[in-house]
Amino acid sequence: MEVMNLLRTPNSKFRPIGLGLAVLAVLTFATGCGDKSPDSGSATESGISAPTLEAEPSISPNEIQPDAEREFRAALVKSQESAAESGLTELWFDTDGVMVQVAVQDPKTKTCASYDVDADSVFEMDETSMMPARTISELDGLVAGGNDQGSVISNTPGEFTITNTIDLSKYVTVYTLDTEGRIAKSVISSDDEPLGEITYTYSVTKEGKAALVALKATS
Repeated sequence: MEVMNLLRTPNSKFRPIGLGLAVLAVLTFATGCGDKSPDSGSATESGISAPTLEAEPSISPNEIQPDAEREFRAALVKSQESAAESGLTELWFDTDGVMVQVAVQDPKTKTCASYDVDADSVFEMDETSMMPARTISELDGLVAGGNDQGSVISNTPGEFTITNTIDLSKYVTVYTLDTEGRIAKSVISSDDEPLGEITYTYSVTKEGKAALVALKATS
């Protein structure tokens, strides 16, 4: 969803799929254009009937496994509750394992911040931009259908694969749970190309504290 809204820093391989922050693209499929003659199916001058063009298939409904959707939503709600109680630090890594971004939610000060490691810049955001709320919003969009195209499936206990189409690219995010049933990690790819991964710790870690200190220094 993860494809599941993700941020891109100058030297990282992340694309702007900040789930919840990105606008999911509408998939459009052009149907084939028939002959401009009044009746393309009528006999030609040679007496041989022109082939009838078959309409291209319409967009299939989103694949939402009911059990997977229910369990994934429960994990997101539990993650959101833990973040509100003890905090949340998201560490974003590129495909080389280099940390490129930190997002933090501090329940004591009711502050959320995002720190770009490469650019050494920080900005304040709200709780809706953190993973649990952001991904719940995306899940709602996939379940509702409409412009949001993708899938929610689970073939392994404690693991969920969320597919999103954003700007005509297919993003796949695989979420895994911790022992308490919360989101622990997400691994992201786009059009079969790895983008990186994010780890989620339900506390304000040293990296999260550093981001908050950097934010305070800008005020």
